[in-house]
Amino acid sequence: MKIDVIGVSKTWETQSIIDEIRKRGITCQYVDPRNISYIIDNDKIKCFYEDKNYELPKAVILRGGLTRSIKDAGRLFINFLELSQVKVLDKPVTVWRDLDKAYQSMCLVKHGLPHPKTFYKIPSKLVNKEVKTEIVTKPVLGSKGRDISKRQHLESELGDDYLAQEFRGRLGEDIRVLVVNGKIIGAMKRKSQEDEWRSNVALGGKGEIFEITENLEKVASEAQKSLGMFFSGIDLLEENGDYIVLEVNRAPQFREFQKITNIDVAQKVVEELINEVGDK
Repeated sequence: MKIDVIGVSKTWETQSIIDEIRKRGITCQYVDPRNISYIIDNDKIKCFYEDKNYELPKAVILRGGLTRSIKDAGRLFINFLELSQVKVLDKPVTVWRDLDKAYQSMCLVKHGLPHPKTFYKIPSKLVNKEVKTEIVTKPVLGSKGRDISKRQHLESELGDDYLAQEFRGRLGEDIRVLVVNGKIIGAMKRKSQEDEWRSNVALGGKGEIFEITENLEKVASEAQKSLGMFFSGIDLLEENGDYIVLEVNRAPQFREFQKITNIDVAQKVVEELINEVGDK
């Protein structure tokens, strides 16, 4: 059996998943879609990776950056795999939900989940009037806390590339829950360092073990279901004993999480991957 890992950079997390797949005697190839080419002729599609014939796997697991970083090459390769009846985790529609934060907000609230009030392409004057707290602005296509800012009010229009949200929770603190194939594997609280108000590990945030309560498990499970992701990192805020879903991240980083919790995340991911595709 062959299971490939698709991505644009071989991070520590990506390599951990590759190593875990190979440890089980399964062939695994790392594939960067920017190096994929095709010949489309009559009823046949020939696919090449780095100018060599690409052997189709039984399944692939998608890591981060596929559509955000490389756009058309990533989208085409994912669609080609589905056309070739390869099991793709996550499904293309799920990847697009992760990519578009405005659409993701819609999915969350449509499933009845607590979520910060969100504004997209709404005049700044109306946003300032509606929001009684500070205002958070973030890219519609963003990740790892980059280009997110917090301000008292909007001074200009955000345009098509950014959305605005009411600020909720405690400054510099949130909860990250990892979910694989609908199963919660653990949680950690993330805290920002020094003068940084964002708690993302990519921005220097540090983690500590956080106990999973019945309420937290319920909210995190529903958030995962609302977007249908195979492997996700759910960011939540705790507010008066309740939990507010900030966002759901497909193909999350987990090095800090694993260090804090001693949970072998790659092992959990690959176990569920094999459960999905079978072991032959």
